[in-house]
Amino acid sequence: MGRNIMQKAGAIIGWLQGKHISAALPEKDRRSFQLTANAALLLWIFTAVMIGVPVPPEQVEYLYLITLHGLTAFTITWLVLRMRRILTAQIILCFFFVLHCSLVAYGFRGQHVHYFYPVGMLLPLLLVSRNRPRIRFILAVIPFLALIAHQIYFKILGGESLFGPRPTQFRPDEVLPDIIGSQLILLLLAYLFIRGRDSAEA
Repeated sequence: MGRNIMQKAGAIIGWLQGKHISAALPEKDRRSFQLTANAALLLWIFTAVMIGVPVPPEQVEYLYLITLHGLTAFTITWLVLRMRRILTAQIILCFFFVLHCSLVAYGFRGQHVHYFYPVGMLLPLLLVSRNRPRIRFILAVIPFLALIAHQIYFKILGGESLFGPRPTQFRPDEVLPDIIGSQLILLLLAYLFIRGRDSAEA
């Protein structure tokens, strides 16, 4: 019974990852497809989990809108990828990831979502084929500029978020989810990349 459940769960995960699609792709596209699929699923799950982050009552509606935006963007990425339009899916994923981070960063007071911008810099370098150096460069520069703009706005100009100024002190639940989440995603992306490379070389 338990073994059958595990087999069915594995089959569902494999379907979500599009393994039946990537198996028919050339070797040079297979790893790129799998990395993009895994990244989209990882970000979709993380976005869904973050809806549980506590926010003041007046910010709940905005939280739901932001979450819907993220889930929709990553779902579109997944659908486009299943159409075998790998580069288009990668561009959508990288662009909307940075946009999602910016909507959170400038919307909620006291958020530390800028820790996710380095993830946005890493994504195109891992996902996009080395045969597309210009696209890689542009997609990596966008989150870099977004991080610089964020720091200038809040740290130098003293800007405020949509829901007011940043507090001088933060509760653990305001800081730790962004710090832990961003570093965890970086670690998982690095692991997926290394695993994909090892599989290709095996």
